[in-house]
Amino acid sequence: MAIVGSHSVKTSCIKFENQKRETRTKDNFGSIIKVNLIKPKFNFTFLQYLKTSWNLSQVDLIFILKSGSFISIAIAGVLFLIAILLQINPQTDTKILPVTWTILGLPMIFYSFIVQILTYLYAGILVHRAKQSRISDLISVTAIPNWVLLFSKFLALVKMQIVLLILVMLVGIVVQINKAYYQFEIGHYLFDLFAIHLIGFIIWAFVSLLVQSMFNNTYLSLFLLILGTLGISELPNLGVDKFVFRFNESPNSGFFLQYSDLNGYGHSIRSFFIYKFYWFIFGLISFCMTLLLWPRELTNSVFERFKIAKNRFRGKLALISTILFAGFMCFGFYLYKLENIEQSKDFSENNNSNLLVQFQKQYKKYEQIQQPRITSVFVKLDIFPESNSFKANGKYTLINKTTKTIDTLMIKTGYDEISRINFDIKATILIEDSIFKFAIYKLDKGIEPNDSITLWFSITNQKNTPLTQYSNILKNGTYLKSDIFPRLGYFASTEIKNPNDSSALSNHYQSIDADLVDFEAILSTNKKQTAITSGLLLKEWIEKGRRYFHYKMDKPIKFVLGFNFGEFAVLKDQYKGLDLRIYHHPSHSYCLSQMMEGLKSAFDYNTANFGAYQHNQVQIIEFPRSEGSYATTAGNCIQISEMRFINDVNYAKLGGIDLSFYVAAHEFTHQWWGNQVIPADALGATMITESITEYITAKIYEKKFGKQSALKFLKIQRTRYLSGRTNETGQEAPLYLVNPEQSYISYGKGAIAFYTLSEYIGEEKLNKALQDYLHKVKFKPRSLYYILRNA
Repeated sequence: MAIVGSHSVKTSCIKFENQKRETRTKDNFGSIIKVNLIKPKFNFTFLQYLKTSWNLSQVDLIFILKSGSFISIAIAGVLFLIAILLQINPQTDTKILPVTWTILGLPMIFYSFIVQILTYLYAGILVHRAKQSRISDLISVTAIPNWVLLFSKFLALVKMQIVLLILVMLVGIVVQINKAYYQFEIGHYLFDLFAIHLIGFIIWAFVSLLVQSMFNNTYLSLFLLILGTLGISELPNLGVDKFVFRFNESPNSGFFLQYSDLNGYGHSIRSFFIYKFYWFIFGLISFCMTLLLWPRELTNSVFERFKIAKNRFRGKLALISTILFAGFMCFGFYLYKLENIEQSKDFSENNNSNLLVQFQKQYKKYEQIQQPRITSVFVKLDIFPESNSFKANGKYTLINKTTKTIDTLMIKTGYDEISRINFDIKATILIEDSIFKFAIYKLDKGIEPNDSITLWFSITNQKNTPLTQYSNILKNGTYLKSDIFPRLGYFASTEIKNPNDSSALSNHYQSIDADLVDFEAILSTNKKQTAITSGLLLKEWIEKGRRYFHYKMDKPIKFVLGFNFGEFAVLKDQYKGLDLRIYHHPSHSYCLSQMMEGLKSAFDYNTANFGAYQHNQVQIIEFPRSEGSYATTAGNCIQISEMRFINDVNYAKLGGIDLSFYVAAHEFTHQWWGNQVIPADALGATMITESITEYITAKIYEKKFGKQSALKFLKIQRTRYLSGRTNETGQEAPLYLVNPEQSYISYGKGAIAFYTLSEYIGEEKLNKALQDYLHKVKFKPRSLYYILRNA
């Protein structure tokens, strides 16, 4: 019994006093000795039990933190973290800034395994600690219930996990300071570590205590837990692909790796927390099962343990366990139904290739049916970021550019969208395939040569569910592409034709149904966001709480469109009559001047060597890294991933590659090589669009940073080529027959080949040959000539 108070010793008695001076005198040995004892006050309230658990957990935590195993593993984990964080950079002689999401990204995958191992290990050590210390009998007779002892072990494990996660934050901040980056996002650290990662570790702590309580051998239990962890990742290979059966997992569980300053964690965080709540209920059930098996009484066999567990299953414990189990089963059934209706089984990743084969077998017979060309596109696109949804209405002008009457139209619509099609003439649906979203229409009156009809369409996204977002609409930073719109023709051809095949000239490399189109769009979003697409902004206004933008392209462009929406800051500049703009996240101002210089340098070099730029404006728009890490060009817009807005410009000044400058110059050069020269849909097309663009970018880079920097750039391209070639199973195709999938040839080998040729015959002579070729085929879609024939 613990005695609180002060005492004094006299010859006649020993007197104990508490703070309230309440005493009780007991007369022993007649009148010789009198002992004043404290009047005991027992406190068995729930709150007192919680305090006891907390205090006991503190003792266990100190035991863990002082143990050699923990210290050695934690130090190894910290050193491992530091090593990874100091090396997080692309393998292209570039560096990115140590923003918080790089610290909390890939390194956490490796560090999480360390946290789990320590959780498994110390769950066993704490469960069996009393027995190992030979005080289990003393604890067994202590006047506290089992759940207090178990909960104290659980709290100690969670506190240990918190300590380990705090180490991640401290290491991250130290690395950021070491790299002279001082924009610490403490809120982001706390949410990522303690709201996203910690909950998964807590669920494992529940199960670890259960497994360790079932077996007397700590290391056997540790082995089983590790085996179970590895086995869960293999369940899909065994046919168990439903997350409702995969312990502590959720759809897109690596979503934190795609964190974006523009859009945060995106829609995946919702399904993540739904599944974590589901498995947390299972964790609570595990806690109740552990209470049934908690080693309190002396037992000699497994049979006795289960007999004790059966006797314990009564009262509040039985009621709570039953409620939790019923809730877990009902919630699991609900999630199971959601998973089964989320997406057609036909479109699972494993069946995609089979589906393509099925479609080709069923519809290839229609491949040769000639179709009209889309010559004009008008779109009214409204997005609703709050509900992650959109609606679009628009029309195409279709012109028959063949010499025969066309009376059959084949139309492909988006897989994830709900599309409706109408014509300004009467048409009958012959075939409507709801799986492939493919339909064939018979026109009552055919389209005569050089005649036209109008196709009207309306599109909405499928209704989003708690688990799946069917639209690409984000809270901020939405980037939609023209693939949501209906397209014409047989789209499933996988054959890439040889350039000398005359049929290869029927389409250009990015479209089977349109050459160049007139484009106009009206976009709307909420009042805070800006909407951007190809064209010049004619008008902007606010109506009924929404913000509208009216764009129109001044010249025909390829039917390759992008639509960007977000809360952007904008950097504007004027250069030689050209309007330059960069729309970016307000905090991403690190590389803007380099991007501007890239645009200006590309403009100067290309106009001097290949002719005028076809528009009077060019604009760069940042999109979230969750949507990709690439850059592309659509009309007068250049969409660049957020990844390219966090390059370390100081490293570039020390001799590294200035990737921001390079990407801007490369994409702007596509306005000549890709948008003015538009090759046919044949082998070798990417030599014209990518190899030449890479060569020109290297020359632009040389003019800006010197020949040595350009050679360093080409060295990276050589590494890219050699690395890609090692994976080539067949004979390598020559550059002029490069397949679009062989980027290591078109980018890597192509850049070196053209640059070497410029060194051999002279830059001026090569550029003159390129200029002659460009002027010969300028704005002539489907042209594919070989530029070096007369070099």
